Amino acid sequence: MRQKYSVKVVGLLCTPDPTEFYTEHVDTLNLDFGGIPGDRHYGMTRLSGGREKHFQRGTQIKNRRQLSLVSVEELQSLAERLGVAFTPLPGQIGANMLLSGMDKMTKLPPGAVLMFEGGVALHCEGENHPCRFPGDVIENQNRHIPGLRKTFINEAKGCRGLVASVEKEGKVQVGEVGQILLP
Repeated sequence: MRQKYSVKVVGLLCTPDPTEFYTEHVDTLNLDFGGIPGDRHYGMTRLSGGREKHFQRGTQIKNRRQLSLVSVEELQSLAERLGVAFTPLPGQIGANMLLSGMDKMTKLPPGAVLMFEGGVALHCEGENHPCRFPGDVIENQNRHIPGLRKTFINEAKGCRGLVASVEKEGKVQVGEVGQILLP
């Protein structure tokens, strides 16, 4: 029998403008096989970047970064270590789903599946490694803390959440419960 964990959706977010990194809270996400229509990371494919060193930058590849999933427990601890307010942090790091109930969510293995009550299924692709974009946003919104961009990149290792792709389309709502099935 596959091991299961339960999580609850406490926040949903998407970019108001696909050219922006910051995500804003919404009540519902309508997901299709490209992710969140209109979101920055929407699409069945994307261009490779610095993370995909085995491809020349700009190569068309499968989009395994359609959604960013984060946990309340990991982000609260990160916010404390950074000395910043927790509330804006999910939007500052470009998250799409804020989940509660799993304190080491980032450590879930690639291949885990998140099944929601309403039928949506997400395929976990792996850890969302820290990068400079959220560090820039956090630093710009907390100018009273010097060096926050670099501090974020160091402190967020192993706790910035997961990237996922849509395995079954549908709608996810705040308050919905999901089951994480391990591979």
